[in-house]
Amino acid sequence: MNIMGDVTMVRKERYLYFYLLLFLLMTLGAFVWQMFFPNVSEIFSVWRMSRGWQTEIALWNLGIDTGIIITLIRHNIEYAKILTLISVVLCILLGGHHLFYALTTTNGNITLHWIGTIEVFFIGGGAGIFALIKSLPRRGEIAVKRKVVTICGSVRFWNKIQEMSERLELENEYAVIGIIPHVMDRELTENEKDTLGELHRIKIDLSDAIFVVNVDGYIGESVKKEIGYAKQKGKEIIYLESTGVLGGGNSIAEII
Repeated sequence: MNIMGDVTMVRKERYLYFYLLLFLLMTLGAFVWQMFFPNVSEIFSVWRMSRGWQTEIALWNLGIDTGIIITLIRHNIEYAKILTLISVVLCILLGGHHLFYALTTTNGNITLHWIGTIEVFFIGGGAGIFALIKSLPRRGEIAVKRKVVTICGSVRFWNKIQEMSERLELENEYAVIGIIPHVMDRELTENEKDTLGELHRIKIDLSDAIFVVNVDGYIGESVKKEIGYAKQKGKEIIYLESTGVLGGGNSIAEII
């Protein structure tokens, strides 16, 4: 595994998450003063107070905040990129609007317009552009680093294995190394068992983690060996169910 590549991607993601946290604080502040102190705009700017429109703006900010909070909780890098891009565009447009009034107004209080120019246009827009640039992949670098996981489980749970493979990849940004269903109508020879065991160990070597499909807590002997091998190699172990867990792992409920 490319450890330095993982560290680089984590650093890149942090720029986006830090910016979204900054933008969250800015929009929460805008929500408070637009909703509860709408007269501020009339005192410190050339714009008149309009409780109806300002309430609508406050609620719009609250909607953006909801999206940011969900993104930060789920730690979803793709959502973060989209929200950062949208936020940067808004900051440039809204901050530029303040800058226009700050520069062209000759009679009236323009304190709020200069605050909006500095906070929204320069800080919000500038920091967002910086975060987007820092998140761009370098030449030859993988843009999104997914955690690779090997599915382990009895073939009697084949339907559940297929279901969890899909969920892990589509909902949780894992890259799944699947298993081929074994022959069901006859017993495997010892040579076949040894071959499959070796293949599973190779798959585990290539993975960051293993995912154990232990329906009703059942873990067969071959899967127990795979878990032991994964522990020996220092791999993360994730279980479908908390019942029957052999220790040293997490239930899928903790990541989904």
